[in-house]
Amino acid sequence: MKVALKEWDVQARALESGRVALLMRKGGIVEQHGEFSVQHERFWFYKTFLHQNKAELRPEFQDLLRENPHVGQVELSSFAVVEKTWKLEDLTTIRRLETHNALMADALERKFHYRHKPFVHALLLRVYTCEPVFILETPEYAGCVSWVHLENSIEARHPQPVLSDQNFLEVKTQLEANL
Repeated sequence: MKVALKEWDVQARALESGRVALLMRKGGIVEQHGEFSVQHERFWFYKTFLHQNKAELRPEFQDLLRENPHVGQVELSSFAVVEKTWKLEDLTTIRRLETHNALMADALERKFHYRHKPFVHALLLRVYTCEPVFILETPEYAGCVSWVHLENSIEARHPQPVLSDQNFLEVKTQLEANL
């Protein structure tokens, strides 16, 4: 894989732990075409620590907050395969999905209204952990963008699915019932 999605460390860790399988995205400040889009079906998690906000996390995920343990480096230890995406344009639906992600309802509502464009993208992700690979954090990777094109393709070593096939199917079924 040669692409990574920038996401709060705490959100990536919630996905890595199997506690959630849904990611709600609106996009970074400097997005191509002015908004987030699912450009890749498979990607590394590029864990960021910038702008992480404890107040935006549901209490049961606040224990995952931490300081950056590898300043100047990016740890690639998990990747995702996009199973399904939805563009959600109804705030009621988004509120029903609060328990399927790590963010508080108020934070989801702010994302929904960001830039006066009422929607968010919901991504159902099949997450895998693997042996960590460390890369240097370069100026080319900086900025408030969602997608980062890595200098080199990086192979996932010893990937393991976070959820079993059966558990993932259960999560998917519950999620689709809420939609």
